[in-house]
Amino acid sequence: MIFTGAKTTTMRSSPTNEALNVLWYKLNSFLPLLMLLGPMGLVEYGGSDESYYEYERHIGPEDWVVFRRYSWRVRQIDLIGRSLGSGIDEPIFFDFMAPSPLPANVLIPNLRHVVYDGAGSLIRFISLFMNESLESLNINYVHYDIDDPEAIVFKRVLSYLRFKAPNLRRLRLASPDQIDIHNELDALLVALPQLKDFSISPSLLDVSTILILARLPQLETFDVTGPSSENGLNFSATLPADGFPSLAMFTTNALRFDEIASLFEANESRHLQTLDVRACCKESHTACRRLMEAITSVCSNIQSISVQSLTLQDWYQWIDDDSEPLLSFFLSTRHRFQSLTSLEFNYAPRLCLNVKIMKALLASLPSLEILDLNENIRPPTLPISALSELAPLCPRMKLLTLCMNTEQFSILSVATPPDTPHKFSCLKVLDVGVSPLKSPALDVGSFLGMILPKECILRVTNPEEEEQAKWMAVIDFVPMTIQLYTAGGGRCLDRGRTGIF
Repeated sequence: MIFTGAKTTTMRSSPTNEALNVLWYKLNSFLPLLMLLGPMGLVEYGGSDESYYEYERHIGPEDWVVFRRYSWRVRQIDLIGRSLGSGIDEPIFFDFMAPSPLPANVLIPNLRHVVYDGAGSLIRFISLFMNESLESLNINYVHYDIDDPEAIVFKRVLSYLRFKAPNLRRLRLASPDQIDIHNELDALLVALPQLKDFSISPSLLDVSTILILARLPQLETFDVTGPSSENGLNFSATLPADGFPSLAMFTTNALRFDEIASLFEANESRHLQTLDVRACCKESHTACRRLMEAITSVCSNIQSISVQSLTLQDWYQWIDDDSEPLLSFFLSTRHRFQSLTSLEFNYAPRLCLNVKIMKALLASLPSLEILDLNENIRPPTLPISALSELAPLCPRMKLLTLCMNTEQFSILSVATPPDTPHKFSCLKVLDVGVSPLKSPALDVGSFLGMILPKECILRVTNPEEEEQAKWMAVIDFVPMTIQLYTAGGGRCLDRGRTGIF
């Protein structure tokens, strides 16, 4: 079996100094731990292709004396079922502990992290390593049947945790299938007041769990992502007014926009810094606007907002039930969001961008470094010439994504010598998204050469090869330091050079 850490070695018998050095850093699989306790070998059963690891002799007290010499060095154990290649014979679970003079909670006294990824009997080994030093537990569990006995073991593991691992700081529970763990999970969370990071699959989450999480005083990260139903979670419970007092990051693809807005409207969430929302079903303009208004009015320290449709191709899923452009509320707001550095609408609903809206948006976001408004529902409304007017309002902008109207554009209408357009100072990437090129490449390329700084990348994500070819021609009229990137073939082109970006 291979150890990975500061060094790489193969071990099949008693531990050596080299193995001890490896264990000092990290034990990447449970199998090496078993092999260090005693020699193991592969055994085939009944002439079948399946083989299992078994101890070559009985484990005795003397083996545990040796085990104690290095067990205190172990900080992390990964139980990765898929990576073992061969299974572990189930009786090993009992052979491992039967001769042990050590109680389970001091078996590996300084263990900090446990990762379980797989299915079957390996999950029962987690209970061996529960102790007060455990800080992080990551379980990605797959079960094959609703009556799978191993699913019952999963529930028992959660039940034991609150008694044997009360100092957990990070907990991740993932499963593609629905397992009824609500009672065990809720009891566990109540007993973990120091929990800071919590991630869970929608299939394992219940409204009662959300209510308990809202009361945890130190919870900083709440992540609800994974396979979810078409309608999302039915989250309609009333949250306490002082819920999520320390929440700094919220990520989900399983809650409807109205539910998320309700969550933050009920709480001030002054510590929230990152919001990453992916739609779980068809959403409306009204719900999206409500979500944005709730976040920008309540979360005063927000730094990053990302809203994404169900998939990048499903931009058509938005329900157009509001005549007002999504971002028009920036026109009337008097707030300046000093902390916001990233605002992304990946395949956004109808934005109807114009110079007035963009100026109001940028004026209220003085620290913005990333702006992605890749509108894709109808022909673009923001003229490419507006970039010159927006540049002075983007002193820190590094990545700008806009779908722009390039029709009837002429370089003579933008700048007449000795006047020149305003130039972006820090821009690293200008992404024109799916903008169709409707004007001469000479005019567009010359204009971009005036406003883009050196080494800036011009990115095109239009899937149409014809449009990509048109934008390729633009680069011939841009200074040699400007590059062009197309999503289709990953090609990066500047004058006199073609390469991979």
